[in-house]
Amino acid sequence: MKRQTPKRKLHYWILSLLGLFAAGFSAFILYTSWHEDRPVISVVKSFADGPEENAKDGPYPDRPAYQLPEDIDVRYDYEKMSLNGMNSYVLKNESAAERKIIYLHGGGYVSQPNPRHFQWLAGVQGRTDSTAILPVYPKAPQHQYEEAFDKLVPLYEQTLKTTEAENIVIMGDSAGGGLALALAQELNRQNIAQPGDIIMLSPWLDVSMTNPGIQDLTSVDPFLDLEWLLNAGSSYAGDADLRNPMVSPIYGDMTGLGDMTLIIGTHELFLADARKFSEITDEKGIPINYYEYPEMPHVFQLQNTEEGRRATQQVVNIINDEAGDTSTTD
Repeated sequence: MKRQTPKRKLHYWILSLLGLFAAGFSAFILYTSWHEDRPVISVVKSFADGPEENAKDGPYPDRPAYQLPEDIDVRYDYEKMSLNGMNSYVLKNESAAERKIIYLHGGGYVSQPNPRHFQWLAGVQGRTDSTAILPVYPKAPQHQYEEAFDKLVPLYEQTLKTTEAENIVIMGDSAGGGLALALAQELNRQNIAQPGDIIMLSPWLDVSMTNPGIQDLTSVDPFLDLEWLLNAGSSYAGDADLRNPMVSPIYGDMTGLGDMTLIIGTHELFLADARKFSEITDEKGIPINYYEYPEMPHVFQLQNTEEGRRATQQVVNIINDEAGDTSTTD
């Protein structure tokens, strides 16, 4: 187990304090959503969820082992699978599904999956004749990006043993969306067959947050906090340069990857880098599916709103390789 440096300890306490604020704010959003019958938009999660248990080291220090939310456990038939010290939750299709979805949940690289991740993924799984896999990958501040890749690459290789690469989808939201792209790039570096699709929902593509366009978005993003993100990203990167492609895949090689899709709202801080990513791929002649939803906030795709349902249908169509309505305006 890695020994925490003073810098990492400082990040831990900063993130913990900000996490308490985020928890209170999330509770407020939950309260007002319930009383006003509005959809809940998950913001920045606190450390209260705790990490997954590591088979080698035992529970990560200072945080309890992750448990599947009780309502999800009762409602859905997720099975727990352990590989190389990382637990994943698997939702199988009743048929012998050939397609596999590896879903990398968001949470700023510090928070665990919340019930909405499981609910939304189950909905997509049921409409795509797929087996869905949600890994609970290592999180900061106790763990950094290297350990996440040490767990996720073997999971992908294990999936390849039973599924053709073209039938594998790597998908994620927020930090998980950035991780999906970074994982595909790492697979390419290791000469491992690319997945058929890489789907990024409101992805965090650059943890350095140095894009000048971000400042213009702070006034319209109701949820993401720049200071919180900077601390979380630094904690996840550890001693690495914040522009290391493994933590900020916008600086990585985009060639030779699977088919890429990016869906984002125009009222979120990550829009600036999403547009930069679109420009980079366009300049290199790399085709991508890129969709912006006007005035939509962070990870709106997972919410039960008109725009969220439309974005979800786009995801389903892409996974099923079907044509459909890809417009983002009424």
